[in-house]
Amino acid sequence: MNATISPKDRIMAAYSHAETDRVAAFFKNDEPPITCGLMNILRVKTRDEVLSKLGIDLRIEYVSYAGPPLPERKDGRLSSHWGTIIGPYAQNLPRPLAHVETVGDVAKWKPPDPGWFDYEAFAKNCARWSEHAVMAHPGFEPLFCGLCNLVGMENGLAMLLTNAKVVDAILHIVTEFVLEKTRRMIAAAGTRAQIFFFGDDFASDKGLIMGYRLWKRFFMKPMTRIIHAIRSGGCHAHVHCCGAMAELIPDFIDMGVQSIEPCQFHLEKMDPGIIKREYGDHIVFYGGVDSQHLLPRGSAEDVRRETRRLVDILGRGGGYVCGSDHSLLSDIPPQNIIAMYKEIGCCSPTETDCGV
Repeated sequence: MNATISPKDRIMAAYSHAETDRVAAFFKNDEPPITCGLMNILRVKTRDEVLSKLGIDLRIEYVSYAGPPLPERKDGRLSSHWGTIIGPYAQNLPRPLAHVETVGDVAKWKPPDPGWFDYEAFAKNCARWSEHAVMAHPGFEPLFCGLCNLVGMENGLAMLLTNAKVVDAILHIVTEFVLEKTRRMIAAAGTRAQIFFFGDDFASDKGLIMGYRLWKRFFMKPMTRIIHAIRSGGCHAHVHCCGAMAELIPDFIDMGVQSIEPCQFHLEKMDPGIIKREYGDHIVFYGGVDSQHLLPRGSAEDVRRETRRLVDILGRGGGYVCGSDHSLLSDIPPQNIIAMYKEIGCCSPTETDCGV
């Protein structure tokens, strides 16, 4: 490995669509059993040490909540700063705006304050990683999913067709909050963060959840405002969007998006060869290694074979940051995660160390 190429260099080279010694690597969010399993195999004591051992080039830093105490629930679930309830299987729990029918109803609601976050601590955390690229992460502050969190998903989808004015009013409030939080984070981090995250889930495994016409009507303009704020603040604009979202990539490029993840290339409408050929000169792809089927159920050799295939297709000419195509859940053998990073060429353990 060329010692002059730092982790930050590899990530920045991806955004310049240039090849280096190897493709860059990132680590998608993991569950505690995965972290513990990797720590045991790699013989380290912290998650940061896991990332170092695996050779991950990117570090992700979040801004923490520091506002008024959030309501405590008897069922043990957590409340968010939006007044929503956090946790699995929360779809049928109360929603703070489920009752709204008019723009006046929305106007009576008191949204969260972007000042309720610890931007100073966030900046200090970013400063820890001088050798690594840093992605600033505001937490999941989406538009479509934000609407659904506030009114309920079934209600939110229906409102796109039946109550456009109320949807616009809610999205305006969410967008203004996200814009201000984004500006404060970028101002606090300065040059210590090179990439900024915005996430929303517009697609399922089959295609866009709300269809292209409704996506463009409700979500394109506010999302464009957020992307422009990121770019004008000096950061690369990175977007998370699950599922079969290929038809949005041309619009994302026009909006100023520079990288996307998780890139679920195993889906029918997400052929990596076609997507690389059509859009690879304009956007950086993150992820790709199937975490739904391959990583949990495949052998280490299966994982290495698929990782190599994606690196060969997507890494050609730069513009690829390799890793799993979604979160690393507890059904994934840690050995398969290590096999993925060994095939990328970034994992430091020997065969004896990790048994892969």
